[in-house]
Amino acid sequence: MEDYNIIWKAGIAFIGPMLLVLLACFKYTDPSFTWLSFLFWALLPLLMIHETEEYVIRVNGGITEGGFQEYFNTKTFARLNPPRADYPLTNGYELFTNAFAWFFAITSALTIYITPWVGIGLIVFLFIMNGIMHTAIFQFTEKGPNPGFYTTWLILNPYSVVILFYAYTINAFTTLDYIVGIIFGFLVFLAFLLTTRSKLKSFELSQEPGESQK
Repeated sequence: MEDYNIIWKAGIAFIGPMLLVLLACFKYTDPSFTWLSFLFWALLPLLMIHETEEYVIRVNGGITEGGFQEYFNTKTFARLNPPRADYPLTNGYELFTNAFAWFFAITSALTIYITPWVGIGLIVFLFIMNGIMHTAIFQFTEKGPNPGFYTTWLILNPYSVVILFYAYTINAFTTLDYIVGIIFGFLVFLAFLLTTRSKLKSFELSQEPGESQK
C-alpha cells in the first residue's frame, strides 16, 4: 500500500497544475465550454493542488512521511488515546477518501446541467470537510496552520463562493436544486464522519482484554 501512496501523491502533484492550465486553454479556445462547466471542472485540479499541500509539501520529510495523515491521527478530535500516527486515517482509507473526492468532482462537472444538486452537494461537502475543518475545527486541538490549511483558506473557500455567486447571478440552479444539494452534501460528509467514528470504536473494542484473548 505504501507504493500506491507514493504513486497517487506524486501523481496529483504532477497532474493538478497542468490540468488547471489545460482547462483554462479549453475555455479560451472553445466557445461552447461555458463558464459554469469550467468552474466545476476546475474543482478537480484545485482539489489535487490542495491534496498536494496536505500530503506532499512539507517542511520536514518526504511524501511517505507525516503530512495530513499523521496530523489528523495525532492532533485532531479523531485521535486515539494514546494517538497512533497510522489510525484511524489509514493508507487505504486515505486513498479511498481522496479518490472519492475526485470521482465526486468529475461527476458534478459532467452532470452540472442534468443534476445540478450533485455539484452543489460537492461544494457543501468540501466546505464542511475542508473549509470548516482546516480553518476552524482543527484549531480547537492544535492552533495554527495544518497540512492543507493554506489552500483551503486562500483557494477552496473563496473559489466555492465564486461558483455559487456566479451560479446565482445567471440563475443556473433552482431553489430545489440548492435544497437537495445542501442535504446531499451534508449526508455525504455525515457518512464519512460516521465511518471514522466506527473505525475508532472498532479499534477500541479490539483493545479490550476480552477481545484480545479471542
